Amino acid sequence: MAARASSRSRRSRRSTAPVKVERYAVKEGDKVIRYEELHYPPLSFSVPEGGDEPKTINAPKRLWTGKGILENAREALKKKK
Repeated sequence: MAARASSRSRRSRRSTAPVKVERYAVKEGDKVIRYEELHYPPLSFSVPEGGDEPKTINAPKRLWTGKGILENAREALKKKK
């Protein structure tokens, strides 16, 4: 059982890396806040640098309509393959 768990964790670590990371800064009041935009096609997340909670989630309009965003994202990935 331990071997199976370790292979799962290796697999999940590989698939969690974003395809692309963009860094930018935004001035909010007197503070400058740095963000990272993490791209996991077809979705992207804007996260404060060093943080783990997304501030915004970006997706193409076709994913926001219909059943739900997660179901539509899964279908889009299947169609791509």
